Amino acid sequence: PYKTNILISEYTKELLKENYIIKEIDLVRVKGKNKAVKIFQVLDFGIPNKNQQKEFETYYKALQLYRDSKFKEAKNLFEILYNNTKVYLYSLYMERCKYFIENPPKNFDGVWTFTTK
Repeated sequence: PYKTNILISEYTKELLKENYIIKEIDLVRVKGKNKAVKIFQVLDFGIPNKNQQKEFETYYKALQLYRDSKFKEAKNLFEILYNNTKVYLYSLYMERCKYFIENPPKNFDGVWTFTTK
């Protein structure tokens, strides 16, 4: 659903011993489970370059706004990110924000729940 090659859970991330460039993707609850798990994308070895650092800073700010139910502000940042990078993840969050702006959730916890396996 995220159109990426390598996704790992927070548990796998904790076990990594080498330097990887990793970006948090989502906080998810899979079908049949109650506990939410953070998932991450492994992008590369090493450390982020300056462009990646700037992108990640904006992304994490947008992600926090999204999780704080500030969907309009989050959508604006995701749009900027998408327009600069064309990364699918940012368009996915733009669509979620648009949906939640039009259909405000009750008791939003920032977790995306998958309904299929």
